[in-house]
Amino acid sequence: MSKSDLNRRSRIDINDTKTVIFEKCAKALSDFESAITYEPQRRPAISNLITIYSALTGKTPEQIVADCAGKDTKHFKHALSCELDLHFAPIRDRFNALIADESTLKDILFDGAQKARKTAAKNVEELKEIIGFKL
Repeated sequence: MSKSDLNRRSRIDINDTKTVIFEKCAKALSDFESAITYEPQRRPAISNLITIYSALTGKTPEQIVADCAGKDTKHFKHALSCELDLHFAPIRDRFNALIADESTLKDILFDGAQKARKTAAKNVEELKEIIGFKL
């Protein structure tokens, strides 16, 4: 999984549905070994997935490998999918609620624009003072 790849299938987006998360994880790059090992140099793809799982759970890669002893990559990818969905579900739900409520969304955008205008005006005045520009 790569956040810099333009292909949407190469990453998990915060608004991906549970089904999409499970599909993307199932198709995530791995290798021909079914055992779960953390060897970034020799097995970068599965090691990347372990790193993601580690970030979500707080477990070390070594703990994850130990937990997955005797299990294959399919099982691990399923477990990763569950953790990703658990992590992103509240964010996705909030995102979808905001998108569905056009009035609230417009209020948020309006408030943000007002704050940005105030900050921009202050910055322009400071810049004018610094460069000695007066009208």
